[in-house]
Amino acid sequence: MGNKFYKLQEIAAWQLSGNQTVKLPELQRGFVWNTSQVETLWDSILRGFPIGSFLMTQSGNDLLLVDGQQRSTSIAYGFFNPWNDNHVDFFDKGNKDSKHIPVLWIDLDPKDKLTDTNKFLIKIVTRSHPWGYKSKNNRETLTMGERKRAIELFKANPNSAAVEKYTDFENKNTFPIDANIPIPLCFLLEELYSDTKHSNIKSNLLRRVKVLDLENFPEIDHTSYIERLSDKLQSENLEMVFSSLKNIIRYEVPAITTSNDIIKESDFSEETGSSDPTLFVRLNSQGTSIVGEELVYSIFKAEFPRFKETVEKVGADFILPSKLLAIVIRKCLTDLDHNEFKNSLNINEFRKKLKQSDNEFRSKLCELVEAGTIKNYFDNVLYILKATDSLHIPQILIKYLINNNLEIFTLLLLSVKDKELNNQEILEVKKTFIKACWFNLDAKKFVRENWKDAIEGNDFWTDENWTKLEIECKYICPLFKPGNFLEFVGTQIDGKIPYDNWYPEDFKDFYSAEIIANREDIIKSCWDKVLNTIVWNREVLIFVQRAYFNYNFSEYNSLDVLTATNRPWDWDHIYPQNYVYNRKDNVDSRIRNLYNHNCNLRALSYDINRSEGANVPPNKRFTGSQSKNDFFIKSNDYEYWGKINDRVKSTNEVENLLSAFQHRMINIYEEIFESLS
Repeated sequence: MGNKFYKLQEIAAWQLSGNQTVKLPELQRGFVWNTSQVETLWDSILRGFPIGSFLMTQSGNDLLLVDGQQRSTSIAYGFFNPWNDNHVDFFDKGNKDSKHIPVLWIDLDPKDKLTDTNKFLIKIVTRSHPWGYKSKNNRETLTMGERKRAIELFKANPNSAAVEKYTDFENKNTFPIDANIPIPLCFLLEELYSDTKHSNIKSNLLRRVKVLDLENFPEIDHTSYIERLSDKLQSENLEMVFSSLKNIIRYEVPAITTSNDIIKESDFSEETGSSDPTLFVRLNSQGTSIVGEELVYSIFKAEFPRFKETVEKVGADFILPSKLLAIVIRKCLTDLDHNEFKNSLNINEFRKKLKQSDNEFRSKLCELVEAGTIKNYFDNVLYILKATDSLHIPQILIKYLINNNLEIFTLLLLSVKDKELNNQEILEVKKTFIKACWFNLDAKKFVRENWKDAIEGNDFWTDENWTKLEIECKYICPLFKPGNFLEFVGTQIDGKIPYDNWYPEDFKDFYSAEIIANREDIIKSCWDKVLNTIVWNREVLIFVQRAYFNYNFSEYNSLDVLTATNRPWDWDHIYPQNYVYNRKDNVDSRIRNLYNHNCNLRALSYDINRSEGANVPPNKRFTGSQSKNDFFIKSNDYEYWGKINDRVKSTNEVENLLSAFQHRMINIYEEIFESLS
């Protein structure tokens, strides 16, 4: 339909100002790039490298961005000025996280901090990492010592002393630590786009930085920073850099506008059975590919542009709109076939359904979205999962459970629907949902076989029904009784049972007679599943440390926390990883086998007040009973942690560490068993 070139300012304006004809998904609902990708994109732009083209389609008087959201949002981050209230108000569009939109800085004096592939040093600060990442490797977080130093300086500032949690610090008041002379990138861009001489740009930059309340940046020496910035702005080598950067005002990104018919056109071949969505595959041969649900969602947006914003608002910050649409489609299909189980649709199956002559599927889909049915369902299930009862699941764990177990969550959503439950029923639903997510033998088969019973019945998620499912071992693993588990784990740690063959001699000590009867083959699989979940699944640590998470991260509502590069906590080894990993000297094989298990890990907020470095022994990692409670350290395992003041070498020291592992593993399992039974 036509091509157009957009300047960077125009692209940024799609999200930083109102009344734009180009429409994008709301911020944070569909942004999936990690921080290093944002920084690298800006290095490419500043060097004049092309970054590809956008793909748009006409929707009434507006243009809908089909491909290029990650790049356009990253460009907007560069122009985002957190000290400009208008930018904040529009960019956030009603989200809860307006004080924590990522802010980009550029280091004017990167020196030895540049990598071999970067010419400019761009630094991003986020809510999880308010002092940025390492410069040499922007996929790595700062060291604990660097973060601790920044946090202590920040909290010493009277302006920030009232901030209790570091995730509450506003990004406009934090500073990239691993940089020499950084300034906000938005300041530089605004000056470069202004019609002023180089000398005026430099003086304006110095003035703008001075106007910032530098007392809000206790991480830096204010006087020294201003002096070094002033000297740098007057240096000859920066003059050449500015001459090069001035070309950025001519930088443009091409956009191809095509018709809806091309976006919606099927690539399905009846002869070959091919279901290759050619257009999207070719568009995403580089960068972050869109696959599966994202492809279907792209077609949905092109077919029903009026529903795009509705779908994006339903899931709040708990589920991507593409995943939510997959649930809506399943609901639509099952309603049209008398509650029978239906698989998800791929992109070409979805297209064919939309083209059916009777339009029954199309009408039902519109009805579910337009009438707010699915929104009511989602609001109700969130109300259940977020209930502050004895379980009180942390919000971040709810997000993990939803996004990592979409099949089971779909069953929960469509079976609970808009039912009003009492407190006891809510608690039962939460328990059984967690057990379904963690202890299923095959999620898809479990959902398929129980679909109709769950959709049509009222008692599927009750303790009574779950007990029946566990006895039958119908793709749900029964939890073994913890009674003899301590002795069993002890025999394994003593080396009497091979590490890769964790089975008791007699399962009868761990399961009831009803479960054992004629189910020996399945019991072995169930044992493996439960044990591996307790040993390896990090969600278990969030659960046992839920009081700690509910206090420190109760309002952490960004979906990007699901990525390992941008979460506000570490998985911290109690017995240090440095004591084991890559050591050529003799390390007991049992310690090598166990040190990465949950029994040696805790979730640790980045602002924890402990000694610097990665070699702190266990007996110095916990200060006071409250700290032990935070990290799920009980008296029976601390009895042994407290004896370990260095890397273990002697037989007695090794036995103490193994006993600490043993007792903590038991404690974790008992907490799961007692909470979910």
